[in-house]
Amino acid sequence: MKHVRTRTLEPILWKNGLGTTREIAQGSGEQGVIWRVSLADVEADGPFSTFQGMSRILTVVEGDGFDLVGPATPLNARFSDPLRFSGDLKLWCRLEAGPVRNFNVIYDPVQCAASVDCLTGEDTHKLQAGPNEVLCLFSVYKGCSIDGNRVEPTEAAILKDGNFTAIGFEDSITLMARLKNR
Repeated sequence: MKHVRTRTLEPILWKNGLGTTREIAQGSGEQGVIWRVSLADVEADGPFSTFQGMSRILTVVEGDGFDLVGPATPLNARFSDPLRFSGDLKLWCRLEAGPVRNFNVIYDPVQCAASVDCLTGEDTHKLQAGPNEVLCLFSVYKGCSIDGNRVEPTEAAILKDGNFTAIGFEDSITLMARLKNR
């Protein structure tokens, strides 16, 4: 298990130059980045960066959420509710009620399968990371324990090659991204 304290990660300027992100983990192949997991702070309304050929799963982890407006029906990003959409879409972000922080998974759907699940409460989760697979758990609220190692709110754990036990604390919220190279 790799423990990631997101507060210590250096901010990286967004592709569109209008904000920053903190990279939690990344997977690369011969042709470059296959997937990336990060936290992004959205401070104001504005255009969303496009990622041609990539898919996205975005989950609001702080704040009230926002709407993404574009050529298709508006997409609603709300607290702890993973939102899946194409990185090809040209979208405008309209904040609901002030700044938000997002847990982002950006991936190449040709080279990788990805999902994000929300784990809540005091349940015990038996997890397995198989070959070519990475699990990234991000504690949104109250923390969790992974094989006896405490992961505090806003911290992440990267799990590879093995079996793990994750236990949530009372009323906790933890996101689990699963990335599997094809």
